[in-house]
Amino acid sequence: LKIVTFNRQGLLMEITTILGESKANVSGANIGTSKSGTAEIKISIDVFDDEHLRLVMSKIGNLSDVIHILRTPEAAH
Repeated sequence: LKIVTFNRQGLLMEITTILGESKANVSGANIGTSKSGTAEIKISIDVFDDEHLRLVMSKIGNLSDVIHILRTPEAAH
């Protein structure tokens, strides 16, 4: 997944809480911030199926300060 957000304290914790509660295992992550106040989170997760992925993406996308979230092509194995 690629998640673009406004950079704020506690947002990563909120995302990881959603992942934990949703039983989505994190297999990799990379986070970068910009001087403009945004952050880009690239995260690889293991999900049960496409419906599980949609649910996880929806929950993360509904967080305040998330600008957009998308499934990256390299993740579609």
